[in-house]
Amino acid sequence: MNPKDDILASFELNSHTSTSESSTQDSPSLEKQENYFFQEETPQILEISEHHEETEKQVEKIGWENKKSSTIFSHILFLIKYFSTSLCIFAVLMALSNYSAYSNIAYSFIFAQEMENTKNWLIQSVDAADLWEIQEEIVEVNTFKALDKSEDAIDHSVDMHSVSRLAAKAENGVDLGIEITPYDNRVVIPKIWKNIPLIEIEDQNIEWMDELNDIFMKELEKGIIRYPGSAKPWNTWNSFIFGHSSNFPWLNGDYNDVFSLLDNVTYDDEVVVYYGQQKYVYKITKKEVISPGDVEVLKSKNQDLSEITLMTCWPIGTTYNRLVVVGELIHVQ
Repeated sequence: MNPKDDILASFELNSHTSTSESSTQDSPSLEKQENYFFQEETPQILEISEHHEETEKQVEKIGWENKKSSTIFSHILFLIKYFSTSLCIFAVLMALSNYSAYSNIAYSFIFAQEMENTKNWLIQSVDAADLWEIQEEIVEVNTFKALDKSEDAIDHSVDMHSVSRLAAKAENGVDLGIEITPYDNRVVIPKIWKNIPLIEIEDQNIEWMDELNDIFMKELEKGIIRYPGSAKPWNTWNSFIFGHSSNFPWLNGDYNDVFSLLDNVTYDDEVVVYYGQQKYVYKITKKEVISPGDVEVLKSKNQDLSEITLMTCWPIGTTYNRLVVVGELIHVQ
């Protein structure tokens, strides 16, 4: 072997040994560096993890609050829709059940000027009817006088309403072609174009208020009622009269909405009462809405005056309150 080759081989062996030893010596140092790096990074990782958890919690909290707000909003929206629908259904039912009263109100708005122009004509027509009734009464009295003279010629065993008795009257030369018009008490309100029968409640023994209320409801089918015990028109006190502003459409009666336009009556308007074949003219001096249990409305504010009070349920279709119109007597004919 060449001495030069031995020297090179020896040098490589030494280099390799030196490198191995150097690697062996350096490996603990690398381990320390790795441990140091791990120790330095671990707190940061933990801090990032905690921050991430807090962020997730905040996001979850915000999401829950948004969900809660959305739920509240949806509930509010549902309530609005529910009440709106209920209100619409209620309005439709009210309109249908009080159709006649509301149609009267609509008519009064549409033809307000026509009603204003013809309100005096209503009084004149009623007065003319009264004159016709008086003339008929005179004719009726004369007819009975003529019948009395020929009473012996009539068979009294025959019923007074029978055809044979009427024939007997005709044979005696008496004209029976007379149509007698009822001469009843009435209330005329020109402003709202109303001419209404005024009903008197006959004296009866009432054991409880419900019975009296039943009587009122029955008589209100025929017109409006003067409250029993209140003053008659010629007395210096309060004549208290009440009637329907509306009623259920399936109930009988031609006067279920006779006071539906009473709210249109205002100060200085006239109310005319025909009572006991006399004409009483009142001028409106007061209008108000009261509670159902207010009995002060039955009393007169001035005992030296003759007053009239008209009352009806208000608002239309309810019994929540009472609309009251008060008038003072200004003229008697």
